[in-house]
Amino acid sequence: IQPGIKKKADDYLGRKKLTQSNDIGNAAFAAWLQNTPEASLYLYSKAVTNNTADALTANNFAAFLMMGGLPEKSIPILEFWNKQKPGESSLLANLGNAYYRLGDINNAMKYLQQCVLADSLHPTANKLLCMIHLKKGDLKKAEAHATKSLKASYDQQVNAILRQLNNKAKTGAIMNQPPVKEFPLV
Repeated sequence: IQPGIKKKADDYLGRKKLTQSNDIGNAAFAAWLQNTPEASLYLYSKAVTNNTADALTANNFAAFLMMGGLPEKSIPILEFWNKQKPGESSLLANLGNAYYRLGDINNAMKYLQQCVLADSLHPTANKLLCMIHLKKGDLKKAEAHATKSLKASYDQQVNAILRQLNNKAKTGAIMNQPPVKEFPLV
């Protein structure tokens, strides 16, 4: 990260008197939205080192490392927190995503399957499982995961895949269908 970017980010934190990891993490997210990924990653690294017990900020930092093209850097963070908080779906989904981006499909499957056991409608985990099954030629599983992904969140790519797998699928009906099996009390 360029020294000028660090200085601007540090000056901003000082001016705004941001000292809590949550506040610094919010500033990091805002920097990402303003299309300044280096500043965002720097701020996230500061947020994480400011409070090493903040699992949410660490998970977000790992996600932004992936989006910044550094999935290999996110894995140690995610693996550490997965040991601290086993079964946490967002950590599992991010671990699966990181391994998927690195082409390690076995580890990706392992974590993504654990994720959907904890949260059957996790949109990212289901999207990636859909893509993995599609590549393996298991079209029924791909369609099932695409449908679950769309139940939780609209995704243009998942919608396009589902339409290729089943041209009769209706995204609106899928998204409006109450998740009775997943949440029986709803």
